[in-house]
Amino acid sequence: MVAADVYRLPGRIGRGGWSWYTGSAAWMYRAWIEEVLGLQIRNGQMRINPVIPGSWPGFTLNYRHGAALYAVQVENPDGCESGVAWVEMDGQRMSGDVIALDRDLVKHQVVVRMGNME
Repeated sequence: MVAADVYRLPGRIGRGGWSWYTGSAAWMYRAWIEEVLGLQIRNGQMRINPVIPGSWPGFTLNYRHGAALYAVQVENPDGCESGVAWVEMDGQRMSGDVIALDRDLVKHQVVVRMGNME
């Protein structure tokens, strides 16, 4: 829980309030999506750069851009906490870690392998 204020009145010391009524929910959501899962959308491009616990084997996420759906699978076979070894889209290895986004009605399969850049 993210509290917008923490009380210091006698009998209520340390209690928090206004947790999800404020913009804190949106900021927490954004922090998880962008900073932990690493989904970054900028100028019509997508980049996945996760920072996760090494104990996570990976995760999946779906991102919709216009009518296009990006089904993303992040793999972490070596227990890394950060770093991207390679990115594939629709079975094709990308030359970098940035994907140009489509808006057309299409479903793309994206695989991100965590590790040191190959």
